Amino acid sequence: MAVGIAGPSTGLAQTEGQAQVQSQLQSETSKEPCEACGLISGLAERLDRKAERYASAARNAAATTSEARARLVVVADGIRLLADAARDAAAQCSEEGVCRMPHPATPVSTGGAGAAERSAGGCDGTVPEQRWTELLAPVNALAAAMGQDAQTCALLACPDAECGARAHMLEQAAFTDTLLSALLGGNTAPTGDPNTEETSPIADMPEDGQAQPEAPVAAEVLAALSELPGSLTSSGLDAEKTQALAARLAALEARLTRDPADGGLVSGEAPGTGWRHLAARLALAGMRDALTTMRLGTNAHIPARWSQAAGKLRAALTAAMRLDRSAKTQAQAHAQGPAARACHLPSLDVQRVRVRLQAAMNRAASCSVRAGCPVDAAFDRGVSRARLLLDQPTGSRALEIARALGEEAPVTAEQAEAARAAEAPEPGIALSRDSFRTGEIIAISVTANGNRCLAGGGHVALLPYADVRGRSPFAVAGKLGTGRAEALTHRRHDGRSEDSQDFAAPAPGAYRAMVVAGEGAGGRRLASYPVQVSDGEPARCEGWTGVWQTEFGRLVTVAREDGSVTGTYRRRPDVWPGFLRGRIRNGQLVGAWHSEISGGGTRLTLRGDGVFRGSWGLSPASERDGGTWSGICIAPDTDEEAR
Repeated sequence: MAVGIAGPSTGLAQTEGQAQVQSQLQSETSKEPCEACGLISGLAERLDRKAERYASAARNAAATTSEARARLVVVADGIRLLADAARDAAAQCSEEGVCRMPHPATPVSTGGAGAAERSAGGCDGTVPEQRWTELLAPVNALAAAMGQDAQTCALLACPDAECGARAHMLEQAAFTDTLLSALLGGNTAPTGDPNTEETSPIADMPEDGQAQPEAPVAAEVLAALSELPGSLTSSGLDAEKTQALAARLAALEARLTRDPADGGLVSGEAPGTGWRHLAARLALAGMRDALTTMRLGTNAHIPARWSQAAGKLRAALTAAMRLDRSAKTQAQAHAQGPAARACHLPSLDVQRVRVRLQAAMNRAASCSVRAGCPVDAAFDRGVSRARLLLDQPTGSRALEIARALGEEAPVTAEQAEAARAAEAPEPGIALSRDSFRTGEIIAISVTANGNRCLAGGGHVALLPYADVRGRSPFAVAGKLGTGRAEALTHRRHDGRSEDSQDFAAPAPGAYRAMVVAGEGAGGRRLASYPVQVSDGEPARCEGWTGVWQTEFGRLVTVAREDGSVTGTYRRRPDVWPGFLRGRIRNGQLVGAWHSEISGGGTRLTLRGDGVFRGSWGLSPASERDGGTWSGICIAPDTDEEAR
């Protein structure tokens, strides 16, 4: 059974036609870079110069240590990765013809045989009205299938889909939409009634009735990203400048966001463009997240972090330049003016069918963006195929459109089903034990299970159950940006298939361990698991279970029956804790410490008078070269100042 209308995707004649269209589009592209492509190319050049400066400093740094030189090399190589990402985006900008108008994805009426008939529309009586009714019914069915899939997709935490099948569906929809445009007289401007059910969700207008232009947003995004070289230093990223750039990107995200639940659309956008705003918003969120991660000096010396940042920069630049492309598309549509006339048929109104299809295309494309599937190429192929068909000499334009709608590869029910989005595999969560005591370590192990929304990183969080109960995934995930360590504890998931994060067990109560997608993947909650903290801090020191005042702040340790000891320490309640774990061996605690800054080994000896003494190391292999570590037992109920 066919659920929609499509065009051929194989065949020598079609391949040659696509080659002709592509050749023509490339020949039309200006040799001089426009503002969008020029900004991206300029960014690549500035990053290249910055990388060479630090590479030269590494070669000539004879007076510095070998470790310092190695760090300079990592930074220089990392900046080269950023430059390569910008170069790739600039090449994509040129290839897609962002600087040209109209864009290839803008279906326009062209000259050649049948031009006069096209300008008059396709309802000329050469095709019986009953036949049009039969041809448009599957188009309605295709729109309904795509709309239903989009509704399901909106409820998924992490949509997963067969990208090839979705691309085929979107290509066929774009092909059909372009034919309907020609049937209506060749105009590509959105022409639906804004009060209809089909258009109101995607064509909201501000109170003054004027659409908000997209172009400034695209330009501001590219201008903001062009400031990245100024944030780079020989040790990584300047904390203050990086924070300012991240804040600017967050403000631009807000301009592209209305409500995450409806696809991230913004006021004033035309049908068929909302998915580009969603793609840009997610890409900017991913880049902002990368900047926040790289701002920590330790991360700037990890090559994998630079590689992740380069991928997110490429995505952000590409999404921004496609916003500029979308603005050109809308400008061309408005320049064409209203449609010549609509085809009003007894059973179906062509105008309404096309508006319904456009709305479904926009929402389906938004789902594809969330599923990590490309969209632009699919739309371009569909539009180019239709334009090629419409430009061929023919006796009757209406007959040719009818033939194309009726004969060229419909989207079957099986193909539509193959394109449907489904929930990605849920990540697995495991805890180090069933119940915990305040102050000891809660080790949360996460297995990605192939969930694509964690591939670029994410968050592992520990929240009070009261903060999670009855709240939407968006509201819960949004709390991750508050930075309030006393209310919420969360740590980065670095994208590995298996990862473990340590948390300080909070006050007794019910909590939830949560895995949240990275900002660039939508930031939704992917999995959760109950955590119970049954007992408070130790009231006294018994062996290695106790509360201690040390050189590094207040330390709480809990010894378990198996000889293991875990503990957490911090100088103030509002800072991230450090962690201590080890085992008791011959009266000594031998183990390791780690914090946001670094980690190393440790060996501590407990004396009988409520005091321990020992040492700590600068690396996991060392227990002594860091200095001494000593502590004295304190009673929590009398240590108000230490609290």
